Amino acid sequence: MTVLGDGRLGNLCAQAPALTGCRVRVVGKHDAKLAILEELGISTCRLERVSGERSDDLVVDATGSDTGLPTALGLVRPRGTVVLKTTIAGTQTLEMAPVVIDEVTVVGSRCGPFDKALVALENGTIDVSPLVSEVVGLDDATGALERVRDERDLVKVVLKVGSGY
Repeated sequence: MTVLGDGRLGNLCAQAPALTGCRVRVVGKHDAKLAILEELGISTCRLERVSGERSDDLVVDATGSDTGLPTALGLVRPRGTVVLKTTIAGTQTLEMAPVVIDEVTVVGSRCGPFDKALVALENGTIDVSPLVSEVVGLDDATGALERVRDERDLVKVVLKVGSGY
């Protein structure tokens, strides 16, 4: 299977099936984020190196980009499945004939079973520590927001509120 998007959602969408032995490849644009996935043993590929091989049984679009769905449809095999795991930015204009001709299943998925996800987070089965780029106190919130806006390799900044920080 292929996951499109190397951000937080793409990372999590790749980790879960990889734990079951599924062969997962993540396609993304950010070397630092792809390196995090490689450290977890997940295969990666830069977006510009992907060609329309149309060989994947399952493609998950976790990009939020208006180019994600067309890219996914270019990778999924006939009678395969594309999962839209996030909302799509902007208006989508798409040629639908290939979806019908190739009998591709397109599924929307917003949330899953939280109880299983929480257990996996609690026991460390799903490792989110590489997704936290930094933890900052409330006094550095403005600076943290600026870094998130300006630095594409930041994955997630956690804002710590409360005493003892």
